[in-house]
Amino acid sequence: MTLWQQPAHLLPVRVRPIGGETVVSYVFRLAAANALARPTTLLRALGDPLGVRPTATMVHNSEVTLNAPALARLETFTGLPAAWLCHALPGLSASRGDRLPHTDPTLRAFRSAAIRDHCHCCIARIPGRPQVRVRGHEAPSICRRHRRWVGTTGDHPDQIDLSGNAEILTADRRPPTRPAVLDCRRPRLGS
Repeated sequence: MTLWQQPAHLLPVRVRPIGGETVVSYVFRLAAANALARPTTLLRALGDPLGVRPTATMVHNSEVTLNAPALARLETFTGLPAAWLCHALPGLSASRGDRLPHTDPTLRAFRSAAIRDHCHCCIARIPGRPQVRVRGHEAPSICRRHRRWVGTTGDHPDQIDLSGNAEILTADRRPPTRPAVLDCRRPRLGS
């Protein structure tokens, strides 16, 4: 009997997801907090991994989608409602999950170039300093608490301190303005 076929039970240590966090990052943090020997153990317990063997390096650039039975297992392991998990972890509400079979708990992994680190100063406040990975489009690019540019890429891996750049911090707080719509139609002849 494989791990995803065994009954799911509430884990003793609860972990709160961080907004925009990848499902892989959250599951690995949950496994570490509950002292599981391998972080992939909990990932394999969520569902049958289609086409991929879960590895510890998945946290760097991979995300998973879960079907409804696998999401129910995650809900049982965490003790958190599925709606709340879907709100905090954008990978759970991705449309890729619709293509998964709906009978058995199933998960599908995929790579994404938009996955990056969360604010290092925020992570330093979490016991054990786990590696928290977020989806770049769903997480803010600037940590307002620590005034750091965290939306860095592979070209600029270090997070940049913006405390001396009030203009950038102010611009980040402003709502985006909509450009004026110009009437670019050709004038009619004879009018």
